[in-house]
Amino acid sequence: MRMLRVCGVVALTAVLARGEAAVAEREAWEGMILTNNWMEAVYSDVALMAEVLMLVKGQYVEEKDARELMYGAIHGMVEGLDPYSAFLEAEDFGALLEEMEGVFNGVGISVVLEEGDVVVVAPMEGGPAERAGILPGDVIVTVDGMPTRGMLMKEALKAFHGPTGTEVRVGVERAEEEPFEVVLTREDIKVKSVKRRMLEEGVGYVRIVQFTAQTGEEFAKAMEELRGKGAEALVVDVRDNPGGVIDAAVNVADWFLAAGADVVSTRGRSAEPTVLKTKGRARRVSWPAVIVVNGASASASEILAGALQDHKRAVVVGEQTFGKASVQQIARLRLRPECGVRLTVARYFTPKGRMIQGEGIAPDVTVQVEPEAWRDVVRQRQRGRDDETRDEALARATEIVRSARILLEGVK
Repeated sequence: MRMLRVCGVVALTAVLARGEAAVAEREAWEGMILTNNWMEAVYSDVALMAEVLMLVKGQYVEEKDARELMYGAIHGMVEGLDPYSAFLEAEDFGALLEEMEGVFNGVGISVVLEEGDVVVVAPMEGGPAERAGILPGDVIVTVDGMPTRGMLMKEALKAFHGPTGTEVRVGVERAEEEPFEVVLTREDIKVKSVKRRMLEEGVGYVRIVQFTAQTGEEFAKAMEELRGKGAEALVVDVRDNPGGVIDAAVNVADWFLAAGADVVSTRGRSAEPTVLKTKGRARRVSWPAVIVVNGASASASEILAGALQDHKRAVVVGEQTFGKASVQQIARLRLRPECGVRLTVARYFTPKGRMIQGEGIAPDVTVQVEPEAWRDVVRQRQRGRDDETRDEALARATEIVRSARILLEGVK
């Protein structure tokens, strides 16, 4: 879901306008930036903000801390850009850096804002939310009795974090069920991002829970273990995977694509796109492969699925993916290094130039799973049993790789 790029930031400015006037205004701003005189054009606006700050500080009915007021202004500037950009104060910035490493504190839940609602993308496997029965698609309506509707993403995430061992009451709405409340105990969570097992003779299965800094290494171990067990075909499952570190998706693609193959390109304000390619570092396999996706497969999951689909290296089975593939740059602020900014700087495109943001990846073979049927599959995972309830999408994926394996055996 996020690409980690730690760097210094002097200033971030957004100009929002439309039509021909927007083009002229943007070109004027870019001209000022290039000539290093652009700050002169905003001095009057900065002075205006300072005047309002002094007015509030001096005359507002309640005493307000000046830093709190300025932080509020920065939050508004950055978080008004899109749902994914955010100003990160010290606690949130530290938590984000830990999450990128696959270790963090909280209740183990990935959420997104949808039309003002806090919606669960996926509970993290083994975390408090999953153990309490929270499911993808659930709407978090209250946290400790406080309504969440209209919250900023920062506020929603902060509500779930807190000292290890503390409790938080979460109100949940689920389609066609009565609202309910669960009590979750915050804990330190270590994400094991890769699960594996044999589905049947010759067919291996790898589920990527989330893309972290450890995913490449974990995926390599899974592949070697499955190879040792006789796997000659593979199902890769990224359902409910909210994304994560993009380099991890590239490392996984390395197992399936030739060295130097395009995996994804990013296009932002610069004229030339940036293309991420495979390095040829993995022990590449030529096995028939299927990648299983659903509506909660997002970001790095969509990048992997799109790359393997475009290169005709895997059949994509399941549902249309989430459509969240914008590049977030994580910047440590030079003037206050304990704080940072997560800023959308580009959007991702598949090797064939398909935009993922807002579109998602359409499967080659559609298997539409009813919400309650999918909840049954998630519940059986929560009980540690992967084979009690029929998983229609996984069954279809298994049929496809089994057929491909048999066909290749016949060719040999």
